[in-house]
Amino acid sequence: MALKPWSFGPQARRFLATSVLDGHQVGFDLWRHLAKHAEFYCRNQDTWNLALDLGPPCDALTPMRERSILSRVVRSEGDAASGGKLVIALPGNKQIETAIVVSRKRSATQPTICVSSQAGCAMACRFCDTGLRRGVDLPAWAILEQVLHAEAWLQRANLTASNVVFMGMGEPLLNYSNTLEALNLLCRSHKTTLSTVGVPPLRRLAAAAPRNLRLAVSLHAPRQELREELLPVAGRALKLEELLSIVRGFEESTGFGALIQYILIKGVNDTEEDANQLAELIAAHLRCAGINLIPYNPTQAGSSFGYQSPSDAACKRFRQVLRQRGFNATIRFSTKLGRSWSAACGQLGLEG
Repeated sequence: MALKPWSFGPQARRFLATSVLDGHQVGFDLWRHLAKHAEFYCRNQDTWNLALDLGPPCDALTPMRERSILSRVVRSEGDAASGGKLVIALPGNKQIETAIVVSRKRSATQPTICVSSQAGCAMACRFCDTGLRRGVDLPAWAILEQVLHAEAWLQRANLTASNVVFMGMGEPLLNYSNTLEALNLLCRSHKTTLSTVGVPPLRRLAAAAPRNLRLAVSLHAPRQELREELLPVAGRALKLEELLSIVRGFEESTGFGALIQYILIKGVNDTEEDANQLAELIAAHLRCAGINLIPYNPTQAGSSFGYQSPSDAACKRFRQVLRQRGFNATIRFSTKLGRSWSAACGQLGLEG
């Protein structure tokens, strides 16, 4: 088979999407190659041509000279060793943010790329700055290019990400088709988790998503009335009982327990009674892979309601109740590191 040079331009994008939908292995191989060598391709994004032995499915492709990557990083904050944020400009001067979260396990550095699915968000959660902007759907290529830019940023420090999470700007299931197209590739190259506040398209996700997709559900409240207060759109879109029933169906279909995410807000949802109610709710409905407790990060949206971060001691008491009830509960104190560059949970709210 002859080597065929081509760039990651519109023709290649169409081929990549079509080949994956048709089940051609070559599409997956191409994506993994791009991610593995992201630093080279992002650094030479105006000039490179890719030469791979891609086989018969690529016969229609011809050598091209065009801009390979349509987006560009206009600002980066933080560093690869401790995490950071990329501000990425799309054609038309729309800007989005991508966070890189770094954790350490057994002295190993484990970066996670936190991608955005929308510019802004229509969910208007009361503690989140992303909801201060109306949600505009991102095309699949813009989601994928965030991963390439983030991998390039990490590769310059001799690091690579094993995890991708849809926990950036936007509600991914409100951008369903583009999110699904991106997932079909990302689940072949990274351990991938989709995070949702719980909207009706979740009903059809289990049947359409890659089998190794993990699900995270932003619950944030153990009672329906409190959830409607904190998440006014999502809380009314699906009642708690219905949401958890759908999540249970996803667990049974995929074999993976869902991850529950819970933002702790001082005096709002952080009491031991709240913890006991949360434990009872989850135990009654879900397998549950674990519970992430996220101390509230100061935001413009939350400050208008007087929200404050709980003390570390209050977070630990909440965690202890859950652990005593048999749950794997973790406090994500690491999210505090992102506050200095406004990349912590709830703080992605770039104007532009």
